[in-house]
Amino acid sequence: MVTDPDPKAGVDPKEVSNIVFFPGLTEMGDLGSAPKLHNEYARRHPNERVITKATEGVSHTGKLRHWPEGGARLLEDIAADTLTLLPRLTEDGPIELAGTSLGTYTVMRAAEQDLAANPHDQLNITRLTLMASAVVARNVPDDEYFREVKVDEDEMRSELTKRFLLHLYPDLGRMVLNKPLDMLGCAPIVGAYALFPHKAPARARAIREDFQAVQEGIEWSSFKQIVGEHEVWVLGGERDPLVQFQIPQWSAVEKLFPGQVKQRIVKGRGHLMTADAKGTVEQLGKMESQEEFALVA
Repeated sequence: MVTDPDPKAGVDPKEVSNIVFFPGLTEMGDLGSAPKLHNEYARRHPNERVITKATEGVSHTGKLRHWPEGGARLLEDIAADTLTLLPRLTEDGPIELAGTSLGTYTVMRAAEQDLAANPHDQLNITRLTLMASAVVARNVPDDEYFREVKVDEDEMRSELTKRFLLHLYPDLGRMVLNKPLDMLGCAPIVGAYALFPHKAPARARAIREDFQAVQEGIEWSSFKQIVGEHEVWVLGGERDPLVQFQIPQWSAVEKLFPGQVKQRIVKGRGHLMTADAKGTVEQLGKMESQEEFALVA
């Protein structure tokens, strides 16, 4: 999905700012909460170009994911292809990479690959925005370890995954109770899965492999390199166990690179908070004036 700036804004298409959204694991990009977030952001930012990259292999109208012989099509491959495509859409203007849940991992992978490219091939990435972030650091050396207790990383991932999955069902209930119209707007996704059962095996495989990739986390050395070059915004819900687990890592890297990280943790919200597109865009707007870590109502 691409929404160009409002012609009435009178901005130069080659100079306009771009925001590129990467949806979550089961978000289709063309149904449910992802296009709602896209449209709400475009409505509030008529001077920007808004782009949403549908989750490959899961989107309703897009193709199923194809696996190359002898291996899987990884999120790293998808990130690389996106980096190649973006200059044609953004006309080399400044780019903000933004992701929700799974999409936050893809954002980090894209930023990592962009920094590894030749200087003349690098994109003009201005900021990374991580909503309901699923980005967890791995292989943190002892002299930079930031968690209170040293833990085995495999056990940590297993325990965190369990806490996350147990969180989703009550969080879904809270969102249905508090934001019924927003959750009703996500209902077409259920129908898309149910009405096309022949797509289910390929979609299930894509979801499983993407979930496993996210579980592996991001190298701490890559964390530092990315944050050293790009400002990072982290927006999450207080109830989200993934977000709670990540607070120390973002605080630690912020100490290494002052002014590069903003965290905003919203009280009473969980991992599914971004289904409330209006509320999410409002929180992003409030982050413009926030300079340090904040726990907000």
